[in-house]
Amino acid sequence: MWTYLPIVFLPALLVVAVCKWMWPHEITLKEWALQGVGVVISTLICMLIIGASSFSVIGDTAIFNGFVTGKERVKVSCSHQYKCGETCSMETYKDSKGKSHTRKVCHPKYCDEHSYDVDWDVYTSLGTYTIDRIDRRGLEKPDRWDMVEENEPVAQVGYVSNYMLLDGTRFDTSEQIRARYLGKIPGYPHVHDYYRYNRIVQDPGTNTDFDA
Repeated sequence: MWTYLPIVFLPALLVVAVCKWMWPHEITLKEWALQGVGVVISTLICMLIIGASSFSVIGDTAIFNGFVTGKERVKVSCSHQYKCGETCSMETYKDSKGKSHTRKVCHPKYCDEHSYDVDWDVYTSLGTYTIDRIDRRGLEKPDRWDMVEENEPVAQVGYVSNYMLLDGTRFDTSEQIRARYLGKIPGYPHVHDYYRYNRIVQDPGTNTDFDA
């Protein structure tokens, strides 16, 4: 995609320079700026279109693996508020005839319900996960947070570029093969319960008759 920049942007600037040489009338700074902005905007739009179309072809998902590094009960600002008053001031404005008037303008004032809330955070090598609260403030410890163990595996879905997808026939499978293994191949695993993942363990197949 970045090869598009010198291919389009530089020739566009060359056209501007040639026009200046062929018609040597004065070009104001504003005219130069308008031409430059137009070139930059059109180049960015084309680069975005190329990038989006490329990702639609080679875009794929992958599972990134990590591990739990720790957990912590964290006090955070209160996320619950209530209207506890209002602040007012006098404002001067003019009507359609230009006459000045004064009016009272009030804005509601909100106060925190509590001095703090609590988050139950899990720290991993892939980022931080916050376990859902049981009560509004989070004062009650969630059982799921209590189950967290240091060094337990963590999985996270990420987006990658898979250039093998450029070959549309690479992963084609005939209907006969699909029917043969229907119901025998497990579904593609997915991340659940925040960061847990049902991994596939290779089996030599000694106890499974795939030809049946």
